Amino acid sequence: MADQPCGFLVLDKPAGLTSHGCVSRVRRAYGLKRVGHGGTLDPAVTGVLPIALGPATRLLPYLEGEKTYRGVVQLGVRTVSDDLEGEVLNRAAVPPLEAADLTAALAAFQNASLSVCRRGLAIPGVSIIPR
Repeated sequence: MADQPCGFLVLDKPAGLTSHGCVSRVRRAYGLKRVGHGGTLDPAVTGVLPIALGPATRLLPYLEGEKTYRGVVQLGVRTVSDDLEGEVLNRAAVPPLEAADLTAALAAFQNASLSVCRRGLAIPGVSIIPR
């Protein structure tokens, strides 16, 4: 046990891989049973995913849980899943916009702590009514 890896791996998670998938790959690569992550990232999201190895998994509850997201918005496309992975329902021309108009429209989303569940995401015991 003394030669078992113990510590944190700072992983730059690629898009298309779940946080659990990252843990599984690390578990196999290091031959460990005790591997955990410090916060779930959406499969479509890239970013820093802290992974604890061995006895360091005991420290995971003490990590700060605050996340910061930065993204790109594509205007004029509506999909079945409300993200760019879903089937496109319709496309619309985007009218000319001024930077001030966009800044004003997006101000309500800055520093927001509300999370909206994507359509088609399964949560046991919770039913999601489509918009």
